Amino acid sequence: MEKMEIRLATLGDVEACLEIYNAQIEYEAVHGDLTAWRRDVYPTRDDIQTGIAARDLYVVEKDSIVIACGRINYVQEPHYQFIKWQVKENNPDKILVLHTLAVAQKEKRNGVGKFFLDFYEAEGKRRGCTVLRFDTVSTNIPAQAFYKKYGYIECGRYSGEYMGRSDILYVCLEKVL
Repeated sequence: MEKMEIRLATLGDVEACLEIYNAQIEYEAVHGDLTAWRRDVYPTRDDIQTGIAARDLYVVEKDSIVIACGRINYVQEPHYQFIKWQVKENNPDKILVLHTLAVAQKEKRNGVGKFFLDFYEAEGKRRGCTVLRFDTVSTNIPAQAFYKKYGYIECGRYSGEYMGRSDILYVCLEKVL
């Protein structure tokens, strides 16, 4: 496997990230809804630029080509308050949250997701966090299996409004550091 690197995204990465997200959305149009993402709704160019400005959007590069992107920050989704987490952490600066992780279609099953996950976990430890949290939608069975394989525990599910849809069921996952 070629050497991969991860770094903070820059404005020069906007198009590559948008291409990865839109390719995922196109894939799902054919193969079934996995993320509940919608073109021009979420994730958008503005979302990518917001992540760059906040300095929490990361990209994985291989041979100087962006092959994955995702946000890592302390922003917990509103529905997290209804979940019975393993750890009752009251300090939001001790909870690192992963958002919108996507891998380029041609790079799937090549270790890229695991590479990003390893970085996420190391970043959580470096920042002194006690837990890692995120969610995926219930239809994203491949993501759930992937995360559970690496020690993430399902702590609950929540149904709620998302991008104008009320049929979304979130699966909330957590890993204790």
